[in-house]
Amino acid sequence: MSSSRKRCHVSTSTAPPPPLPPDVLLEIVARSDAVTLIRCAACCKLLRRDILSPAFIRRVCSHGAGGAAIVPPRLFGILPSHDPFRAAEYRGIPPPAAFFSLTHPATTPSAANFSEMHLAPLLSRGGGDPRACFYDPFTSRNGLVALKLRPTNSRRRKSGICVYDPMAGDRTLVPDPPGATNSPPYYQAYVLLTASDGIGCSFLLLMADFAGLMDASCSIKVQSVSSDDAGGRGKWSPATSVSCDRSQGSYRRHSSCSAVVLDGCIHWLMVRSGDIRSDDYLHVLTYKVGAATAGRIELPMDRLPKSYYGDGGIRLGSTPDGRLTMLFRETQGLKISVWLRLSADAGWAPHVVIDVETPLRSLMPEIRPSYPWIRFESLWDRSGVLLFSVVGERDLQGFFVLDIETKEMHKVDSYVPYGAIPFDVDLESRLLAMKSF
Repeated sequence: MSSSRKRCHVSTSTAPPPPLPPDVLLEIVARSDAVTLIRCAACCKLLRRDILSPAFIRRVCSHGAGGAAIVPPRLFGILPSHDPFRAAEYRGIPPPAAFFSLTHPATTPSAANFSEMHLAPLLSRGGGDPRACFYDPFTSRNGLVALKLRPTNSRRRKSGICVYDPMAGDRTLVPDPPGATNSPPYYQAYVLLTASDGIGCSFLLLMADFAGLMDASCSIKVQSVSSDDAGGRGKWSPATSVSCDRSQGSYRRHSSCSAVVLDGCIHWLMVRSGDIRSDDYLHVLTYKVGAATAGRIELPMDRLPKSYYGDGGIRLGSTPDGRLTMLFRETQGLKISVWLRLSADAGWAPHVVIDVETPLRSLMPEIRPSYPWIRFESLWDRSGVLLFSVVGERDLQGFFVLDIETKEMHKVDSYVPYGAIPFDVDLESRLLAMKSF
């Protein structure tokens, strides 16, 4: 066949476009959102290295290319939990399924987007689908949440606990601690510690039983299970009795104060049966996880207002640099008093008194002029973020979030159920801790 008769084949395919330069890809990522950033970091080794550089992470967590952070550095919210002490309120109605409700920062678009599109769906699944598996959150810390199987009359359903990391999708199932039913639930307290507490593993779940403080033993029983133990058979450590002679006759203030963990030491606010005016009515019971020893921190009862008496008038907390704090409801006006523990020798000192009446009226003009108290709902560890409610003479008037350091306040639109579990996740630290391939 002659060359003139050969047919010319014209290719209809087009050449692929040239790849975008790495700096252009980074600019696109910097203008996206938190979920897109995480997905981009998983698709390419070179891009992952650039995204996970500390300079880039601090950029997208601070201001970003458009003037607002695309990754909220830290998110705070609540997980509604079924409280067995208020079971009568439900009158046979099943408790609400676990979900995440963002409380702070509420006005940041990136925080709202990440919460609604990513974190809330992950938390709603928990140890499975809570509507099917009947898991309820009962404690959380540093982005981890512990969920417990709701009690039921069905013999087919087993008991158990799930420790869940929604960001990584990790679920660890462990059995209930042996002997947990030997004392009433109100004597028991669970505390979740994470790797940031220096425990040498991803989590440690501790259960303390305070029933011994009411008898001659004057002790608490402590047992724990860690992620290392759960990786095997999920075996809890044997219950250890720890002497607490100076806390005899005391009980944990369940409804108004959760545990505060500082450098591997757990702090509980304890109440001694007796007169509120007594010098030892309140104190702090400590437990050092590594040493398995208990201690006591005295409070300056003669200098504190007695308006904390009742539900939600006092709260233990901590500062970002790891110092123990106390928040009290002041007797007069809508004021919050913050006290700081200076050292073991120097004791406590007033830190600041915050008058929240003026910002409350600006946020909620319809609020009634006469209301008796502020009720503390949650205080997130080492963040200085407080969730509180304003209670009228007969009704609840609203929920509010206060940043103790900046004094900034905003109103929470959603209802906060009784016994809600505080949940927070430090996104900036989580991104900085991700490994490059």
